[in-house]
Order: sequence, then C-alpha cells, then structure tokens
Amino acid sequence: MLRARSVAASTVGGSNSDHAATHWPWMAVFGPSTTVVRPSRRAASSPTRVLPVPGGRTTHAWREPFAHAASSAARASTCCRRSVPGHPVAAYALPESTAARVRTPAGPPGSVRRMTPTVPPDRPVRWGIVATGGIAATMARDLGDVDDAVRHAVASRDRLRAQAFAEEHGFARAYGAYEELLADPDVDVVYVATPHRQHHAVALAAIEAGKPILVEKAFTVTVAGAADVLDLARECGVFAMEAMWTRFLPIVSRIRELVAGGAVGEVRSLSADLGFVREMERWDRLWDKDQGGGAVLDLGVYPISFAQMILGDPVRVQVTGTIGPTGVETGAGLLLDHASGARAMIDCSMVTPLAGRVSITGTGGRIDIPPRFHHPARALLVREGAEPEELRAEGELATVGHGFAHQVREVQRCLRAGLLESPVMPRADTLSVMRTMESALRGLGVEHSEDPDVLLRT
Repeated sequence: MLRARSVAASTVGGSNSDHAATHWPWMAVFGPSTTVVRPSRRAASSPTRVLPVPGGRTTHAWREPFAHAASSAARASTCCRRSVPGHPVAAYALPESTAARVRTPAGPPGSVRRMTPTVPPDRPVRWGIVATGGIAATMARDLGDVDDAVRHAVASRDRLRAQAFAEEHGFARAYGAYEELLADPDVDVVYVATPHRQHHAVALAAIEAGKPILVEKAFTVTVAGAADVLDLARECGVFAMEAMWTRFLPIVSRIRELVAGGAVGEVRSLSADLGFVREMERWDRLWDKDQGGGAVLDLGVYPISFAQMILGDPVRVQVTGTIGPTGVETGAGLLLDHASGARAMIDCSMVTPLAGRVSITGTGGRIDIPPRFHHPARALLVREGAEPEELRAEGELATVGHGFAHQVREVQRCLRAGLLESPVMPRADTLSVMRTMESALRGLGVEHSEDPDVLLRT
C-alpha cells in the first residue's frame, strides 16, 4: 500500500567543520537541523589490480591516506591511483601527456580553470559509452548528428550485449568490462550511463584513468558522492559535466537569455512539473531502490535543475510526497524558497501523467513553456502591456535529433578549449541540484547510498 508522508519544511543543516562548510555553504542558511558527515577518504594500505595501457607507464598503486591539507600538486599527482575507501582500486598507466596534465595545480573553488586541450582542433572526438541501456542508445544515435564526434567504444558487463550495441550503433570497439573501456588510450571522453547508484564509482575510475566525463543525471545519488567526483576531477585537472541536456537546447538557451535580459522583469515565481505512469515491477530501475530509483532522482531532477538555472540556489526546501511499497517515492511536491523572495513550485511523479509544463513569472510578464518543457517545441513570452511573442524550435532554435547533440557539442568545445567545466552546466549547479534533491528525499524519509562495488562485479 502507498503511504503518504508530509513535512512542513525539510531543511538540511551541517556540522561546524570548515570542510563541511566548504562543500555545503548553504548550511549557514538551513541551520543545524541535520548533521551531514562526509565519508572519509582514508583506507588501510593494500595492493591493487594493475591495468596496463598501451603506450603508457604501468603504475603499481597502493591505497593510502589522502590529506586535504596536502598541496595541490601533491594531491593531483595521486589522482590516478586513489580508490573508493574499503575497496580495491584499478591502477591505470597514463600516457606521458596525460600524466603531465593531471598535475596541473588546482585553482580556487568555483573557477572555470583551463587545462591543456585534450583533443586537437583538427581531430574528431572519440567517445566511449559505459552501459547499454535506453538512454545510452539515445546518446549513441545523437552522436551521429555531430560531425566531429566518433562512436568509438562501448562497455557492458555483458560482452555479448556490448557487441550487439556496437553493431547496432556503429561503435568500433566493444568491451565486456567497464575498466577495459577506461584503459583504452583512444577514448577521448567517457559518457557514464549506468544506473544512478553506479555513477559515483564509474566516474571516479574514469577520472583516475585521466578520462574527461559526461555523467548522466542524476549526477550521483548523494551530495557527498557528487562532491567526491567533482573534487577529484578538479584535483586531477579532468573535465567533468552533468548530462543535463535540456540546458543546451537552443530554445532553452534563448529563454535563459530573455530572463537574464529582464524580458519578464524580476522573476518572482516558477512552476514546473513532470510525470508519467510507470507500472510497478520490482526490478524496474525506477521502482528499485537498489538502483537509485524513485521520482525525484529520475524525473524531479529536470524541473529542479530548470528552477536552479533560472532562480539559483534555494535557501529552504519544503516537501510532501508518497512512498511506494518498494521504498521509493512515487511522487513529490517541492516548494523552494530563495533569498530574493522568489519561489519555485516543483511536482514530479511516476504514477501520474503530469503535463510537463513550466511557467516563469516576473514583475513585467511571464514565459510559458508548454509540454514537454525538457524538450520544448515552443514557448510563449507574454510581456505586460504587449502582444504575446511565440518562440519556436525552428531555424536557429531547432533541436537536433533527440536533443543530446547540443550537449555533445558543448563537451567537445570545452575539451578543445581546455576547460574543466562548462559555464552552461557548471559544477556548482550540479551540487546545488543534488543538495535540493537530497534535502527533499531526507524530508520524505528516503536515504540513498552510492554503489562502491560496481567495478568489482565486472
């Protein structure tokens, strides 16, 4: 039987540690209602598996304590040989050019630092995809819409499945283990399309192998897990981005420009919803808590990220929702308060066919995005005292393919420019969205944990 759970205000607080305050600056706003303890990186020393890379140096790595007080250069030099605490780590030999790049000193938090470009401007970008599910297939198809993107390699824990995927979508290589793809020296960038709980471990392993990453949303299932990945990427000088493809659609970029330019005045409210009906099956990933299922991480991430893009970080999260028989939330309603006084109303469900609309209302007008807002065909700008103006996803605002091609182009642009993050989907925004989702889930009594063993099972 479904059970409803309602809380007046789900606020996440923190400890008094400087480290916690660095990673969760919103703690000062939310107050000390909940203590967040970030997992330690320390682990007892033990030998590792070694995966040699053709043309590189084979490195025998040992797990060792990691001190945040160490210098940036020292931290970066160990990036390719660190492990998930309590589990063996794969040591990847890096080509000399990559080994030199990962020693780039870290810049200040929040800066869009530069690295040595990983892909020359005159060469296509060779993509590797980890996992072979539905969203991986969509990505594979849209890679074909980007002229200088190469479908190079795909990995599954089932080699036959990887081979079938490669044949269907035109990939040159197929691997029966994720680590084999990460050890391929010809892979320029890795797209992580595994179930949510596996993102953390796979992303860390990719970074340790010196591979730039595009990680499906939700980026991870915990704030601490997202911080681990983004911290390591920064320390190692490796590009990392969340695959929130909606932000890169031309019509959405235009909407963002209109809002920033004051087309609707000062934004005071935003409403967004997204939902569909998913019949309950115990092993369906949306209904399976062990796979990071539930409405918030899979569907809520879209409206929450859209609200964050327009309004920035909330200072308070209020949530109501319903918990299903498998222990995941089947739906949630969020009210996000912002320091400016603006509010966002978010609704997501996997048992109700919500329309998928967005309305952005300001002091001088509003922008309405009809269903479905995460891949809109049009939008309506209604200014106070003026005739409505319609935007259509046509011409220069047209969506290519399913829409993933636009984020592919952005990743490739960043790699060629030597950027460590995209200004359109920066790391700070990913962490903000993760904080909101984790706060809402905790308010509903749902706790997730990262899966540290996924690479051990390949």
